[in-house]
Amino acid sequence: MRWRKGTLALIMALALLGSSPAAAAGGAYFFGFERGLRGWERDHQIDCEQDPEPCTFNWRIVRSTEQAKGGATSLKATLDGTNDDGTIWLERRFDIRGRTTVEVSFWLWSETEADINTWPVVAYIGRQNPEHETDFTIVGQTDRKAGWSRYTVTRTVSGRNVWVAFGFGATWESERTYFLDSVRVTT
Repeated sequence: MRWRKGTLALIMALALLGSSPAAAAGGAYFFGFERGLRGWERDHQIDCEQDPEPCTFNWRIVRSTEQAKGGATSLKATLDGTNDDGTIWLERRFDIRGRTTVEVSFWLWSETEADINTWPVVAYIGRQNPEHETDFTIVGQTDRKAGWSRYTVTRTVSGRNVWVAFGFGATWESERTYFLDSVRVTT
């Protein structure tokens, strides 16, 4: 009977691990979006500048098979920069213990290469849920090359949990679409 209880406990623990939103290996979590957002939430912020709030702000982040860094699915992120402003991102909370160095890396796909009119690629690691584009660190620019580019940020935080977020912002009055994939968070 003891063997059965131990086996049942092991099977239940493995089932819970397999259903967790991220596969952990030594404090590393990988997200490929093959099976949904896996705990990531979509968010956005816009400064309406001279327009009265709420101003028009069209954006979306959806799963897509049009481009993928790994596997067959990525996230298609579209932002209408008509207001010459706005930031969209994905965010997720992770549990930590005490003082911890956290690194997030992710891939962004740009259709073209450009020397001008690039948009900021942003990321966040911190104790609070990011709510404003000013919470983010610019970790690079879109359109530096056609295809996939990797972006990374590292920060040391203390506490019981940490928020991680990544995305991009608008700096030109046009609509743009980029793809996001292969996110790795290391604690």
